[in-house]
Amino acid sequence: MNNPKYYVGIDPGSKGAMAIINADGDVADIIDLDNNVSSYSTLCYRFGEDCYRDYYVAVEDVCGRPGQSCQANTTFMKLAGYAELVGDLMSTECIKVKPQVWKKHFGLITKGLTKTQRKHLSIELAKELFPAVAGQLTASKDGRAEALLIARYMQDVQHQQEL
Repeated sequence: MNNPKYYVGIDPGSKGAMAIINADGDVADIIDLDNNVSSYSTLCYRFGEDCYRDYYVAVEDVCGRPGQSCQANTTFMKLAGYAELVGDLMSTECIKVKPQVWKKHFGLITKGLTKTQRKHLSIELAKELFPAVAGQLTASKDGRAEALLIARYMQDVQHQQEL
């Protein structure tokens, strides 16, 4: 029996998300993440025992944020580590991808825009690519859109490797 393929994007952080798309590019799930380790632990249990699917995971490779306090950066980096652990536990293949790489892939690297404007570009693109969940993609939950785009990036990378 052939295992179905799923592509997962994880955008770590307190407003992050994990998105799962199937081989046809349809959204299978979007899971909001927060700054509580238990949300990541739940994912480990949920997906760690699922041996019937092939998950290909891309986790956004983040670094500390300039202008944030030491405590805020420490918390953010812990969340990024939890996201990597989830990806490693659930996946057939897990990669880390820098924001500049997946954003360049989608033509989202633009100069002269504010952070908010750049987030809106990601949200609008995700709405175009995933119209079935467009109503769930809002500025207050921008991690959902970015997780979906990271999942699509993983699907594109995996497809290129198979050619």
